[in-house]
Amino acid sequence: TEAQKANNIVGENTFGWQAYEKVEQRLVVLRGQIKLQRQLEKEVAEQNLQVSRLVERHAAETKVIKQTERDLLTEEQRLVEKRSSLAVDEPLKTRADRLPEIGKAVTALQNQIGRLDGRRGGLEEGQEKLAEGICPFFQEPCMNISERPPGDVFTAKFTDLRQERDLLRVEFTRREQEEALARNASEQLKAIEIQIKGVAELSAALVTKRQKNNARADGLDGLQNQRALAQQQLDEKQEALKAYCQLQGDIALAESEQKKHQQARDLYLANLGSAAKLEGLQAESKKFARLLACLQDELADKEKQQVAASKDYSADQHQTLRQQKDSLRQEVGALGQKVEWLKVEVERLTCEIDKLRKIEQEIAVKQQQIKAYGKREELVKFLRNRVFRNVSASLSERFREEISQRADRIYRIIAETDEELCWGDDYRILLRDMVDGELRERADDQLSGGQIMSAVVALRLAMLQTIGARIAFFDEPTSNLDATRRENLAHAFRAIDVGKEDLTEHWYDQLFLISHDVAFTEVTDQIVHLDPGS
Repeated sequence: TEAQKANNIVGENTFGWQAYEKVEQRLVVLRGQIKLQRQLEKEVAEQNLQVSRLVERHAAETKVIKQTERDLLTEEQRLVEKRSSLAVDEPLKTRADRLPEIGKAVTALQNQIGRLDGRRGGLEEGQEKLAEGICPFFQEPCMNISERPPGDVFTAKFTDLRQERDLLRVEFTRREQEEALARNASEQLKAIEIQIKGVAELSAALVTKRQKNNARADGLDGLQNQRALAQQQLDEKQEALKAYCQLQGDIALAESEQKKHQQARDLYLANLGSAAKLEGLQAESKKFARLLACLQDELADKEKQQVAASKDYSADQHQTLRQQKDSLRQEVGALGQKVEWLKVEVERLTCEIDKLRKIEQEIAVKQQQIKAYGKREELVKFLRNRVFRNVSASLSERFREEISQRADRIYRIIAETDEELCWGDDYRILLRDMVDGELRERADDQLSGGQIMSAVVALRLAMLQTIGARIAFFDEPTSNLDATRRENLAHAFRAIDVGKEDLTEHWYDQLFLISHDVAFTEVTDQIVHLDPGS
């Protein structure tokens, strides 16, 4: 009945629903046009802003170009005036051109004056010789001046030389003045040439500036074309925008028409689902009617069977069997859990057995090692009790001396000093050096921490080398050492590793250095970093 009623309501409001849907489709189109209108309005605003910017840019460019042209004209006028003021005076040019000629004349006069001074010196020397009556050339009494005094021979010559030199000096002074004037004129010409060159460079720069300004002026046409094009695009967009002037009215009219059909549309949609079920419900109703008839027939048969079976049914026996079934189900569940637990235990025990087998193998290896170490221990005890105790004191002294000599070489490399390291009779560390021409000897209680550490490291290296140890361990060997000694110690370790003959031969297979010092990073072959927190 409800579905039938809903179907009737749907039929009555189908036309209103269709009208509503048509208006809705129209509204969708109109609202899409609203988006286009807003986009177009945004483009118009942007285009209008672009046109304004182009107008302002054109005006600014025009103003700058005109101002630049005025500045260029002013600068050109100034350069013309300056070029006119730099015209070369002909007498000044003539005077400057004579500078090389005057310079040669001054040099010639200097040479003539020098020659006259040389002649005067020769005459003065001859005068001194003749004053003694000796010929300056033949070094014998001169017979030419035997009848008159020697002074009368040179008086006239000195007078002629002086007069000639005075005339040359006057001419030299005049020429020097001319040379000074000519040099001044030459310097003025050079200054004028420099200024003219500067004016030419400025003129060339003005030509370049005018070319750039003209190119900039030519660019105004392109800017004007851009502005015209932008204005044209703005006009087109504004014209296109006029087509949307009635859009809001059309939307309001469509919405008003849509409201008229709102109630019919709501009733149509509200009952559409129930009406659509009507046909299905009718088919199901027929189906259930047929099923009901079958069930009624089957029920009659079952009732007959029940009457026949009730004669042999025992309620107590049925309850007992049900309890037995529930008990068996619980036992099966418990056994299943126990089986799962046993599987876990079997896996755990299997892992434990594997671990025990590995431990058994390790125990066997360790036992073999214990046997090997036991044999070595017996050998060591034999050597210590039967051999080393009977070794003479001289052999022990020989080992100590050899260790001391090797340690001294290593210590000198580490410490970079001329001090001699000696391992004393009582196994004390001694350092010997010369102070003020006297031998100084200091024991370990008189040494610094760096000296002691350097000596201890050197002795240990020498001792390990002497006894032929193949593996050596050093824990923080740079303690109390300064930066120089730390670097020297690192290089000493490296020298031992490569077998430098000036230090010591390579004697170990493995050298382990435990240190926080970065000096060993450059000399070690392998580095293992340990995290302090691990």
